[in-house]
Amino acid sequence: MRKLSSVLHVIDTINDRLGKIFSFIIVVMIGVMLWDIFVTYVFRAPTKWAVELTGLIFGTHFILGGAFVLLHRGHISMDVVYSRLSVRTRAILDVITFSLFLSFCCVLVWHGWELFSYSLKYLEHSVFAEIPFYPFKVMIPIGGSLLLLQGLAKFIRDLTIVIRGEQII
Repeated sequence: MRKLSSVLHVIDTINDRLGKIFSFIIVVMIGVMLWDIFVTYVFRAPTKWAVELTGLIFGTHFILGGAFVLLHRGHISMDVVYSRLSVRTRAILDVITFSLFLSFCCVLVWHGWELFSYSLKYLEHSVFAEIPFYPFKVMIPIGGSLLLLQGLAKFIRDLTIVIRGEQII
């Protein structure tokens, strides 16, 4: 059980640290937006790339932050009912719904990899701004894999609550 606890701790630590690092991507996005506003109003020369790059950065932030949010239980849930249940009943519900989560993550990783592979193979880029897409599309399977790892850690914890009545870690 100690080895399992240490593996779960490693998964939590990785997703916590990466989530904190990835949170600073928003600062880059704000910088791009401010630059575009500055050159538009000061030099009357709006950029072609800022809006597209902002969307790509936000998508990266969104996909890479999923595991961090799951770790800290920040996703939206039906707390009106869920919070009134016992810890064991919540764990049972989470174990039952894990198959949906697993399906979502597998589709995200699988199709994300296909999107990235296609993008890299054809060196896909935006039409107007000439921004390459493949560095951003690789984040889909990476983020999906991190989310899957964190979900597996949560599933194991929930399963131990269901079976033993207590949580490990």
